[in-house]
Amino acid sequence: GNLMSRTADIPVTAALHHHGEEPEAAGYTLDELFHLSRSTVLQQRVIALQTLSNIIRQAHTGIYDRDLQLPLIPKLIEAGILFLIRWSMDEQIESVYMVAIECLANLIAPRKDEEILSQTNHWPCGYYEPLLTPPDIDLGEKKSESDLTDIEILEQDLIKCLFRMNVLKRLVYLFDRMKLLPASTITIPVKHSFHILIRMARHSMTCANQ
Repeated sequence: GNLMSRTADIPVTAALHHHGEEPEAAGYTLDELFHLSRSTVLQQRVIALQTLSNIIRQAHTGIYDRDLQLPLIPKLIEAGILFLIRWSMDEQIESVYMVAIECLANLIAPRKDEEILSQTNHWPCGYYEPLLTPPDIDLGEKKSESDLTDIEILEQDLIKCLFRMNVLKRLVYLFDRMKLLPASTITIPVKHSFHILIRMARHSMTCANQ
């Protein structure tokens, strides 16, 4: 997930070159990573998703702020990263859906944010944490939220879009699949899954009850 100069002198043997429009340039652009994530070659899909996951994780730390004029995360969401992750979670191959889970966890549940929220104090009336609910969705000329497309929901409320895309049901299904795998293999993806569920629950009481 590190930035690389387009003119960096890196040998082809370093495995950082691609077969896009500029095969002589080392590294990958975001467009190329999006393209590779839908490749028919399994290893390319996994590498692309893992790289995108690392980029998202680092973007939340602010590491790119000095080099980019605009925040990266909103641009990735606008480009369709959430739909890419959701499609990858539908894969039957463990290495793909596991890295997709990691990517989603990094997108919606940044580690530092979760650490701060986890330090919420116990108040006299009990244990309180803030709801992370955005403003009510603007329906425009539509009559109800059900009339809005996934993209229209995403533009206003990412977590509601996840519910619309049945991410919760998909995670339940993947939990059942992962039970059949060795514990050493599923520890990290299960941890990421819980981070996703916790963030979805923090959206609102309605989401938490689901």
